[in-house]
Amino acid sequence: QLDEAIHGAVRMQNIVRDLKTFSRIDDERRGDVDVQSVLESSINICWNEVRHRATLERDFGATPPVDANESRLGQVFLNLLINAAQAMPARGVNANRITVRTYTDAKGWAVIEVIDNGTGIAPGRMSRVFEPFFTTKGVSEGTGLGLSICRNIVRDAGGTIEVRSELDRGATFVVRLPASTREASVNTSLAPPTATPGARACVIVVDDEPLVGRSIRRALRGHEVEVFTSGQEAIARLCSGAPFDVVFCDLMMPQVSGMEVFRRVCEQCPDVASRFVFMTGGAFTQPAREFLERTPVLCLEKPFELRQIRDLVTERAEPVD
Repeated sequence: QLDEAIHGAVRMQNIVRDLKTFSRIDDERRGDVDVQSVLESSINICWNEVRHRATLERDFGATPPVDANESRLGQVFLNLLINAAQAMPARGVNANRITVRTYTDAKGWAVIEVIDNGTGIAPGRMSRVFEPFFTTKGVSEGTGLGLSICRNIVRDAGGTIEVRSELDRGATFVVRLPASTREASVNTSLAPPTATPGARACVIVVDDEPLVGRSIRRALRGHEVEVFTSGQEAIARLCSGAPFDVVFCDLMMPQVSGMEVFRRVCEQCPDVASRFVFMTGGAFTQPAREFLERTPVLCLEKPFELRQIRDLVTERAEPVD
């Protein structure tokens, strides 16, 4: 039963992560995006649509990060995958195949191919597949806007999208995206301190859910663990001058949020910023998302594995004399 509970929690964590990829369609901000990660989220979201119609194969080669909007790119991949699934004829699932392939081309661009062996596209319709309101689907399955929107999203990212097809033999949609030229932002002033593995640590846990604090305390037997359910009380402790090694702080809390705890503690003790690790079930507000993007501090998504907590504490513990 415990194994089933753990498996269920991990599955829910993955579902939340995938939904978050698609929850910010109206957010226009761009950044470095890992196309394989977005593809996996897209596959997971439409898996129920795909698995009853076809087998899916992954052929993932290395690709560079691309400068794009993650949510919008996920929308492109989701549309291509659903189109491939809906293009399958009524035959056994094992006879229908969708292949998702990634690689880097000679120009250094990321290439994503969605290949199916479905019904294909008639030659006379190939030139119109990206036109608004053009569709080969029935009235209940599509509006004809999907591929037109995909093309606009890909073009906005500086890329291209094209299709190859043979009637009754399937279709291949090819997305090409230029590699990102953004410089990686590194803030060495916030690098975590070096530590001696196996040392005893003083750990501060800040979370309005008492169960989280109790779970971490049990996982860290042998270490000193102080638990606070109030952000205000945590600020007083962290600014008291008493030593500590690492802070596990919930991001979204009522009254005093984890963001406010971090800001106020860093105002008084800037050197402790690198000792913070945030925990969140989802940065659901715009300020929270912006905070995580501009703050180079590790963030764990709930439900996390307690092994992650133990490993982090081992890395950051001060050596014992």
